[in-house]
Amino acid sequence: MNDLNANCCSTDSASKEAIQSVGICSVCTSKGKAVKLITLKSLLLPAKLTLLDPQHDYHFCKDTECDVVYFSEAMHFTKDDLKVAVHQKDMGENVPICYCFDWTPQSIRKASEVDRIPQSISEHIKTGRCGCEVNNPQGSCCLGNVNAVIKQYKKEIV
Repeated sequence: MNDLNANCCSTDSASKEAIQSVGICSVCTSKGKAVKLITLKSLLLPAKLTLLDPQHDYHFCKDTECDVVYFSEAMHFTKDDLKVAVHQKDMGENVPICYCFDWTPQSIRKASEVDRIPQSISEHIKTGRCGCEVNNPQGSCCLGNVNAVIKQYKKEIV
């Protein structure tokens, strides 16, 4: 994933530095990717939001086998603590890959021009329409995930 995809919605250098920060999940010991507090604030269920400590740095756990989605040195939040299903934790056909523009594995498979999907998302990004920091549980751009699903789909149809 290139730097543009890592943080497509933001241009400030502090955001880019935050995305590069790494922590270790205490449950699965996988490296996590730093996420901004706004991501957790927008996606945690209200009861779990009351437990959020804004003084801590939070990370996204990408491990598909781990139930933890966000963690800090003091606590963690699992996929059951979020308002949305998390693509990296649930590979269901109707789980969003692109949370801003509602692309799922199923809708990608049904699209008439699959190769046009990343281009369409990129156009929306350029015009300032994406909200990855508040919509996508990983707190960053979905293009890498969308491209991976398209690549897998193309392998299946060959």
